[in-house]
Amino acid sequence: MNSVSIEERIAELARDFSGTLGLAARRLDAGGQGPERGRTSVVGGTIAFNAREQFPTASCIKVPVLVELFRQATAGALALDEEVVLRAEDQVPGTGILKDLRPGLHLTLEDLATLAITVSDNTAANLLIDRLGQSTINACIAALGMEGTYLGTRFVFDAPERNVGTPADFCHLLARLARRAILNGPACDRLLDMLERQQYVDYIPRYLPFNRFATEFGLSQEVRIANKVGMLAGTTNDVAIVTLPSLRYVLVIFTKDCRDLRFGPDSEGALLVAQISRLIYDHFRIL
Repeated sequence: MNSVSIEERIAELARDFSGTLGLAARRLDAGGQGPERGRTSVVGGTIAFNAREQFPTASCIKVPVLVELFRQATAGALALDEEVVLRAEDQVPGTGILKDLRPGLHLTLEDLATLAITVSDNTAANLLIDRLGQSTINACIAALGMEGTYLGTRFVFDAPERNVGTPADFCHLLARLARRAILNGPACDRLLDMLERQQYVDYIPRYLPFNRFATEFGLSQEVRIANKVGMLAGTTNDVAIVTLPSLRYVLVIFTKDCRDLRFGPDSEGALLVAQISRLIYDHFRIL
């Protein structure tokens, strides 16, 4: 019996999905240069499916927001220990914890960055966007070569999504972060550390041999994952750098227009992301 190719398996999963799938993956130790322009492509260490189509980014766009934060800090335009006071009018619904805390709380910009990534705090992200400037963040996105990505709005829960991006753009961004080709060494390390402590692990990490609490329990762990999830009604996204002793790769999975509008790890979009993650993991392990 002939084995099913990874192209066929991705196409099958996309056909069975009620929405639209976008995918870009690249082995960082295999010379992959970026997703091809066709709808589906598997070339050496690079995999792409609708990789240049635009999708709602949801909270995944918080990653380039933090790139701009650390860029400005490195340039001396701001200090990460600069304090911001939380006001009632700053608090917005959605993910995070600042919406539930008492106004008047003093937080540093680095605190806000940590919250925006590790618990995807929308209030924290908006405070960073206000401090950095939306146009400045978009200039940073453009300078990074992310031609199909744009920050169109602050985070407003259940509002029409105007933040868009492509799997190819985010694959390019994460590959540069993983190779420390963005920012200086300490700033890049700090951002990667925040991504490794991101608490939504039921998506790309779900079916991988990964335990988020391995460090706390003193357990050895072969797989390290630095990722950022983004979710809206009908959209489940995850972008990640996956590191093993003999393998490192970037994986971006975007979805849109899914008929299952639920949030959470058992939604149709979440299960698709987890299935594709394991498929890519197994494929790259045997290359």
